[in-house]
Amino acid sequence: MRPSDPLVSIMIPTYNQAAMLGRAIESALAQTHCNLEVIVADDASTDSTPEVVARYASDDRLRYVRNEQRRGRVGNYRHTLYDVARGAWAINLDGDDYLDDRRFIEDAIAAVNGRCDIVMVLAGHRVVLNNGDSKVDLPTRAASQEMDGQAYFLRPFGSLVTAHLATLYRRDIATAIDFYRYDIVSTDRESLWRLALHGQVLLMGRVAAVWQIHGENTNARLTAEEVILNTKAILEPYAYAIARGVDRDALDSWRDESLAKYVVSHGPLVAGGGFKDAVEVLQSIRPYRRAFRLAVVYLLTDPRALAKWMLLRAGGHRAFAAGRWLWRRITWSTPSRTR
Repeated sequence: MRPSDPLVSIMIPTYNQAAMLGRAIESALAQTHCNLEVIVADDASTDSTPEVVARYASDDRLRYVRNEQRRGRVGNYRHTLYDVARGAWAINLDGDDYLDDRRFIEDAIAAVNGRCDIVMVLAGHRVVLNNGDSKVDLPTRAASQEMDGQAYFLRPFGSLVTAHLATLYRRDIATAIDFYRYDIVSTDRESLWRLALHGQVLLMGRVAAVWQIHGENTNARLTAEEVILNTKAILEPYAYAIARGVDRDALDSWRDESLAKYVVSHGPLVAGGGFKDAVEVLQSIRPYRRAFRLAVVYLLTDPRALAKWMLLRAGGHRAFAAGRWLWRRITWSTPSRTR
């Protein structure tokens, strides 16, 4: 082991995901980086999670930590990062997802090359549905790209690929700036946006991990209230950036564009909700008048967004869900196409 090979913590927070957890653990242990700890953070699961973890107990890189009482999704994230992980770098891989590039961590650490100004390395990910349909999201089309953290931050919501499961980040800075401080669905995005303001960001144009969509994901069960509360993932980094002296005009434009795109894209996603719920999400940004006006413009000029809202208005959530399923079937890669 070289002195330049820092310890990396792969954190796998999980709750009742025994059916999928083995793949996550195997993908973590398959990483080629030579200085690794894999932490399964069990949030008091009631299924066979302990038995699944036991299958890998012979690997001394694996650590199993079980909470006696449930901390909740974000509470488990915080506990694992602050109280359990020991690495200089960390990556958070939910128990129902998995890494898909054995060399990602090794190559990311090599790209950092001991530099103290780089705060995170972000790769792409593949989103996979139960039927195998998938799409790829990449943060850059280049093999690698270095960005100033502030420039990275100012890319608005919707133009920014930030996937928790494909982001390696500096643990010391993350804990110093209060990572995972809000119990919202995008607590990861809120944290990573703030982290970017502390240095340089490396982007890698390769797929590092797979995000599995299976109906039990947190973002598939959100109420209108939770979708609205999740605007904190934009508003809090905005306030943080102001405090760090980022240009106010640039930040106001970033906030308004991000809020507008967020409510237009996420309004129809309220679980089982209808048009009234989507409108409630849209109306939540009325205090930000420019953002609200932008949202209306986006809704009326983006054919895909308009189609979603019209389907929701005409046939409710069932019609919207059917339309989204059809769109994915047409535009996403099917298993037969990808073989």
